Amino acid sequence: LSQITSYAGGVLFLSTSSVAVDSNNNLYVSDYVNAVVVKFDSNGNYVINVGTNADYWLPDGIAIDHNDNLLIVDIINNKIVEFYSSGPNVGNFGSKGSENGQFDAPEGVAVDSQNNIYITDTNNNRVEKFDSSYNFILKFGSEGSGNGQFNGPDGIAIDKNDNIYVGDYKNNCIQKFDTNGNYISRWGRYGHDLGEFVTVDGIAVDSTGNIYAADDGNNRIQVFPPQ
Repeated sequence: LSQITSYAGGVLFLSTSSVAVDSNNNLYVSDYVNAVVVKFDSNGNYVINVGTNADYWLPDGIAIDHNDNLLIVDIINNKIVEFYSSGPNVGNFGSKGSENGQFDAPEGVAVDSQNNIYITDTNNNRVEKFDSSYNFILKFGSEGSGNGQFNGPDGIAIDKNDNIYVGDYKNNCIQKFDTNGNYISRWGRYGHDLGEFVTVDGIAVDSTGNIYAADDGNNRIQVFPPQ
């Protein structure tokens, strides 16, 4: 067990909002307040700042695609920014709005086995899917509390079968969808017992299908078997 509290010669983390690991076990950490994503090697040694606060942006969710490129959700500019692992920018997509390919305060990002990109479009209460060239494919979800509806979708993760798991923040549940956005199942409700949540934030799925959920208001992580 170890910890990393600073980078780039002693700069302290101010708000770590998301982490991701590439195929070489390099670690990426989004530092929301310092407006930067930081790369460390597998031993925790600082490597590079990916993006800077020279341009006003707020990095939130991050993910690694199958080319080891880094995808960053810029929540304030309503776009997704992509970088090579060495740091240079690849491209970006998105703008503020509610049309296809637009976002309103997006937070989460995940990549499936085909390198398709999924974004939780939080204030629009939906998930949008894009191909690796940033072309819009589909969207699913709407505002509400029913099956397939969201109230502030946040974390998102994808299993080895390309099923999609969404942390439905204010509905206090996790919802599962297939790769075409069809609703499959859900679990969770407001509360403090096991299987209950007080807002669901980040989501992750391991290689065996176990699901990890950041139960924000209860200050804990819950782990669920494959659903």
